[in-house]
Amino acid sequence: MMDKTQYIETLIKLVELNSDETWTLTFKNLRNGGYLPGGGAGSLNDWGPSYTDKLQHDWYSHFYRIMRYLYDKNLRPESLKDFKSIANSHKIQVLRCVDCNGRYQHPSVFESHIALDFYTKRTADYYNKGQLIKILEPIESYGSPTINFYRDWLNGEYKRLGIEIYDFVRAKYVCPHCGRQHSETQHDLYKIEKKLFGKMKIRHLKDNASWNDFE
Repeated sequence: MMDKTQYIETLIKLVELNSDETWTLTFKNLRNGGYLPGGGAGSLNDWGPSYTDKLQHDWYSHFYRIMRYLYDKNLRPESLKDFKSIANSHKIQVLRCVDCNGRYQHPSVFESHIALDFYTKRTADYYNKGQLIKILEPIESYGSPTINFYRDWLNGEYKRLGIEIYDFVRAKYVCPHCGRQHSETQHDLYKIEKKLFGKMKIRHLKDNASWNDFE
């Protein structure tokens, strides 16, 4: 039997922690049998939470979408494997400067792979223990020693492959390798693969990948 109360309380906490109060009351009303309205532009379906802490935003924005998927479709966490973002989370899209062939990645995209890996593996565990809301505690997720270890591993793999983690938006689209601004870029496909004895490695699969390659 599905425990939807855990979903409701976790969604409410996610919305309370965010900086936009527009839909807070709507989510709180779920406790009293309320519902989440649909609609197009400007509706709740067109809204996403915003968090002032950058790392928290990278994590909780993903988890909000995960929780909406489970809640809206009345699914248990074990069904997350079919959620689009999670099904493709092992694929990594990396930008490559056409002028110098230097590769780089936005920090939020880098962090999203860590977050999705964690939520894929651990959401069902917290839910089955009746502690789903506890997954929002930083020490349980993005601030835990296990996640810091995984983050260091992923960072090491990026360095091995010559991929720089770089906020190119804030840097006004200047290539971190050659300094060209608004240089044409291509999207290359990489993949996180599991090896023997639980070891993992990032492998380059394809240059100039199409959108379908990442789906």
